[in-house]
Amino acid sequence: METSRIPLKQINYNDNSYEIGRRVSDDRLLVSIRRHGMLRLPVVLGGSDGYAILEGFNRLRAAAELGWESAECLVAASPDPERFLAHALEKEYRRDIGPVGKVRLAGILEELFRTDPSRCRRICITGFAVPEQVLDDPKLRKFVMEMPAPLADYCDAKDINYRVMGKLRALPAGALTRLARWVSQDRMRVNLFRSIVDMLDDICRRDGDAGFLGGIDEAPAEGEVPDSHIHERVFEVRYPEYAGIKKKAERIVAEYSMPGISIEVPRNIEGPVVRIRLDLDSRDGVEGSLKKLRMLDEKFLAALMGLLG
Repeated sequence: METSRIPLKQINYNDNSYEIGRRVSDDRLLVSIRRHGMLRLPVVLGGSDGYAILEGFNRLRAAAELGWESAECLVAASPDPERFLAHALEKEYRRDIGPVGKVRLAGILEELFRTDPSRCRRICITGFAVPEQVLDDPKLRKFVMEMPAPLADYCDAKDINYRVMGKLRALPAGALTRLARWVSQDRMRVNLFRSIVDMLDDICRRDGDAGFLGGIDEAPAEGEVPDSHIHERVFEVRYPEYAGIKKKAERIVAEYSMPGISIEVPRNIEGPVVRIRLDLDSRDGVEGSLKKLRMLDEKFLAALMGLLG
């Protein structure tokens, strides 16, 4: 391979045929390249319509974002399967390949490098811990390769397992588009993402589709965390009986709450305990304190106990 300074406008960033690593989602790489330059040269493949990237996708994207006009690269005449495999193993050692990247790796070895099937299988299982059932599931592999980009990047970055991806594959296209938008707009916590996927899978099995998503109010209330808001809206559709009880609980709490009385109902009405805090202020005097105590009457307690049933 020869070293050459390549104009970045001649690099085809849309050609990700050989990309297997996680996409960098923070500024650390930008800061490093701005301060020190590229500590390791990217590898590109020359062609009639520009250059395709073999190694260094994140570095070259960062260079373009920094406004570089060109970058020193190693230029390969053709892809080298053994070099590519060594590069992939090094990335795996650094934990730079996620579950989507590993499926892409299997496809590259099989389709682009025509690796012997038994060797390819051995490499994927022993070198990259790809489950055998994933290698033997062409429908799941095809779905992972064609997943909407924001969703694929999220699954890679957060190490979303193949069980969850199997449930994603069963969802209608509209639900996948909505999920892709949610994960690209906000930082969605992994536990909530997995729970949302599980609930969407249940809803689609029960109702036949996820058409309700079109009517979801995605705007969180003031002070509400966006991913919690989305999770709550999906939860209400998955468990309508709980949603009704929750609204009833909110009405009861609103009716009996007043300065000095706070009521905490278990989240999703799960659990046998309701917490009531009563603050007696000397400035209220005896009558004001008695008024607070009278609020906690038999009717109020019966309503709360009825929720916990």
